[in-house]
Amino acid sequence: MTALDTAFAARWSAAMTDTLTGLLDVFEDRFGYPPGDNLLTPAATGTDLTMLADVLTDLNLDDDLLTLYQVTDEVSLPDIGNGYFIHPPDHVVTTRRVREPGAIAGDPPTEVVVFGSDGGGTSYALTGAAGPRVVRLPSSAIVGGTYTPPQGWSRYGPAAEDLREFLTRMHDGLVRFASCGEVIDL
Repeated sequence: MTALDTAFAARWSAAMTDTLTGLLDVFEDRFGYPPGDNLLTPAATGTDLTMLADVLTDLNLDDDLLTLYQVTDEVSLPDIGNGYFIHPPDHVVTTRRVREPGAIAGDPPTEVVVFGSDGGGTSYALTGAAGPRVVRLPSSAIVGGTYTPPQGWSRYGPAAEDLREFLTRMHDGLVRFASCGEVIDL
């Protein structure tokens, strides 16, 4: 696993923005309808980062998510397939254990921080557990803030070894969609 550093996050954000700008220039001609609001917003504020840092510290999670938010506050790409989204840090903190799970059922439960989603009902969470660090959580029961994985559902499980790999896959998905209209499942 490779830690996410500010230089990588800045290169990723610039590459995403460049690819998105090129796609939006030709979007309506290629797809026959105008694009919605697809964007990467600038860095998060100090207050939002502080709130998230407290959550990450409480869960013994590394600072990768904070590093990303120091460069890009939010990613909203509703027109890329079903959509690719990285939620802003204030959303991550305020929805944890309210609308989004804070743990995955197990013995013991695995603490998670949901940071993203697609437009099809799947969430993406960062975990401090051994093994893959980004997990895919398709729609399922959330009781008392704990997510119960659906039985026999193949979409549940590892999405990437770490946040850096997840971001790379998101960029690859945007590039593929821009070049041929095909979607890569995160």
